[in-house]
Amino acid sequence: MVDIRKLADLALAVPADIGGGSALDKLYVMAGLAARLDLKTYVEIGVYRGRSLLPLAWSFAARGGRSYGIDPYSRAAAREADIPAAVFDEVTAFIETTDYDALHDAFLQRRDELHLAASCELLRETSARAIDVLRGRGVAAGMVHIDGNHDRAEVLADVEAYFGLMGEGAVMVLDDIDWPSVGDGLALARERLTPVFETATYAVLIRSRDAALAGELGALCHSLERHALRFLHPRPAPKVSVSMITFNHERFIGQAIESALAQQTDFEVEIVIGEDRSTDATRAICRSYRDRYPDRIHLVERPVNIGAVPNYLETCRECRGEYVAFLEGDDVWTDPHKLSKQVAFLDSHRDYAICFHNVLVADEDGTPTHPLFATLPASSTAADLCAGDFIATPSCMMRNRLIAEIPAWMYALPGCGWPFNILNAQHGMIGYIDEPMAVSRRHAGTFRSRRPGRERLVSAIRLSLQLDRLFDFRYRAQFAQFIAANRRALGTELDIEIGEVGAPMPPLPRPVRRRGRISTARKALQRRVRQWFSGDDGADALPAMLDLLILDDAYPHPQSGFRREEFDTYLALFERVRVFSSGAASTFFKDKRSIEEVIAEHDVAAPALSGKTRPMAKLPPNQRARCGLTVFAGNCAASLAHFEANAIPFVFTLYPGGAFFMRDATSDDRLRRIFASPMFRKVIVTQKITLDYLVEKGFCARGEIEFIYGVVTPATNLDPPAPLPRYGEGKPRLDICFTAHKYTSDGRDKGYDLFLDVARALAARFDDCHFHVVGGFGPDDLPLDGLDGRITFYGSREPGWLRDFYRDKDLILLCNVPFVLLPGAFDGFPTACGSDAMLNEVALFCTDPLNLNCAFVDDRDLVLVPHEVEAIVEKVSWYRAHPSALRELARSGRVAAERVYGFDAQLAPRLALLHRQIFAGGAEA
Repeated sequence: MVDIRKLADLALAVPADIGGGSALDKLYVMAGLAARLDLKTYVEIGVYRGRSLLPLAWSFAARGGRSYGIDPYSRAAAREADIPAAVFDEVTAFIETTDYDALHDAFLQRRDELHLAASCELLRETSARAIDVLRGRGVAAGMVHIDGNHDRAEVLADVEAYFGLMGEGAVMVLDDIDWPSVGDGLALARERLTPVFETATYAVLIRSRDAALAGELGALCHSLERHALRFLHPRPAPKVSVSMITFNHERFIGQAIESALAQQTDFEVEIVIGEDRSTDATRAICRSYRDRYPDRIHLVERPVNIGAVPNYLETCRECRGEYVAFLEGDDVWTDPHKLSKQVAFLDSHRDYAICFHNVLVADEDGTPTHPLFATLPASSTAADLCAGDFIATPSCMMRNRLIAEIPAWMYALPGCGWPFNILNAQHGMIGYIDEPMAVSRRHAGTFRSRRPGRERLVSAIRLSLQLDRLFDFRYRAQFAQFIAANRRALGTELDIEIGEVGAPMPPLPRPVRRRGRISTARKALQRRVRQWFSGDDGADALPAMLDLLILDDAYPHPQSGFRREEFDTYLALFERVRVFSSGAASTFFKDKRSIEEVIAEHDVAAPALSGKTRPMAKLPPNQRARCGLTVFAGNCAASLAHFEANAIPFVFTLYPGGAFFMRDATSDDRLRRIFASPMFRKVIVTQKITLDYLVEKGFCARGEIEFIYGVVTPATNLDPPAPLPRYGEGKPRLDICFTAHKYTSDGRDKGYDLFLDVARALAARFDDCHFHVVGGFGPDDLPLDGLDGRITFYGSREPGWLRDFYRDKDLILLCNVPFVLLPGAFDGFPTACGSDAMLNEVALFCTDPLNLNCAFVDDRDLVLVPHEVEAIVEKVSWYRAHPSALRELARSGRVAAERVYGFDAQLAPRLALLHRQIFAGGAEA
């Protein structure tokens, strides 16, 4: 999807005059077509001030592409003989008086200010000379834009020569076809290429004989042109805009559009359809209606599928009406006076933000089965809506532009109708009309129908936790009511295997910090700390029998992100669960705060979980539970006494580290004691080497081991990172980083010494490499000769900080060495630092001396390197010379990491295991 507002800002910032200046509608057609075909290389003949090159270069760079502008900036090359008589004198005078050097310098300045220098190259040559340069470099043009000298011979020569740069599927855009001198060039282009789209002034052609594809692209260009012209020349706003999103609704979309067209009103209505690149006939049906009702229907064709939530929000942004009514492509309005009734209500109730009505639920063939609601109050508020969503999409009408800008976090949600309604309802009341005026279908293609009941409930709980925080806890009681209702329903649904859950849950929320509210949060934290130290922790009395008892030494410390994610999830989804934490690991995090202070901070940040975590000192010696849980061998050994004394069956995760060392007598004795406990039920292992070791040593039976490769990952890390230029795509510097906890003075166990050696070699070879170190390492640990001014140290940081740190980093190098820290000590593969970098779309280069990798493909998802400086330098150098390959490696790595560390792979099987233990194999209350 191309942002027309950004494209317009870039284009309109460059003045247009007799010397040149492309119209926005043409630029939007070109950019949208290039996005649809995923073209990567753009070549433009005739740059002038850059009104077309700069916006197109920006759009190509955003997809990892590259642009070449060709303009000699010379009077001799600009002179033309075949100028139309009507503009001959004006054009000739312009050519003779223009300062071409100043134009050239001004373009370069604009390009550099837009940070496009790395992805947009200007060739100050004639097109005849530039073609040899491009051929010599092996450039294959995805799109060629010919807008240079318009003399007949020049245009013919450009079409002939640059056709040779175009492979199958490449596009040519020929400008000023209304000039007679361009006619022969257009005729030649039509002979060689297939016409796609043509206006009075420019033509678009493709190198393909696929007539169907050309027809489809022509319709897309037509839609893009209409969209741009509507943006530039808006008509007076209608009273109502109908916001309709659709994807693969060929069986239903016609009925939906007809029901909107059938509305009987005495005011103007526009229908804005967001068509999300359907794979069936939906788009063709929408086009046919658009062509029949061009003044009533505005069709927005997404060049690529952007998903239901962005399509919903972006389509709503296109709506110009005073009111917006919503209708999805598989629903239908049944009352022709629906819009009139809702407009009359909102016109007469100025203090209301939203008006909705009852709907009939229908099966796939459209047969209504029952009304959605039996009874609802005539008026409600945003707070009421937070207790549960009661506004069906086809029933909703709201005042437009109540919120100045849609929050960026809205785009990351799994669904946005409910939160979007809450946002708008904060500006007025919600009115209800007790009439069923629409039908909402439930069919196999709907997302809700495809999802199992348990998954909907889990997602609803997590979404409500997220919204609670995003709305600054203003609706704490209402969200808590909603969570409680869904948790009760989940108890039944969990009897079915949770491990079958299909789609990942939304992330647990992070605090929203706005100006003027930080001090309020600090005061709340101070109050909570005072409560702890006064002996009044504000927590409810402990049940005699818990469902789940978690004992730990670090949670809820923010630097243990995997524990925060895992235990927060259990606290949210199980009713009777508590965590007791000693805080002993705080010394490892170099945090001098007490465990009470750490818990208080977490309680304030996540009030829905407040009171469920307590200091270990407050664990009642007789506290019972249906299931116990710990992570790491050391924690499990420390918890054995309580589990055994209170007959609590337990599960634990055996991560590498945490007092687990292979072929170490003390560690082996510890494991024997754990596995010999009568309360031991299951061990989760995260590395194949651990599984093999337990079986080889006979510590436990294979059936007692659950293999879940990897580590629980904070769900916020699974969100796609914000797009920023990377090396070779608008950023001239290659940024290489190293991230690790510091355990030894020289970091040899983490390969820090090797990282510095590689950095020195790269710094000596290339001027554009810069290096970054995060963790306990500093400039005094090891010599930094050869790296003056080329390396930056950041110290130890919390996981949330790394999200911003990784945004402009290109590559992370991690060369862990096993059995160095202690005999038998090893790291998992990849380390949490490595997986975190991958999820942030940073290419991972790492060692794997123990052959632990069982999920990632070398040179596709990551790069496996030996522990050798020269070999690593050569590998990095190759990717430096091929930045597109480096970017693709980072993208592929993120996709693979999302699969390995997502909810399905990590939390779903853990939840299933715990549920079986709690409700099938646990102790009786």
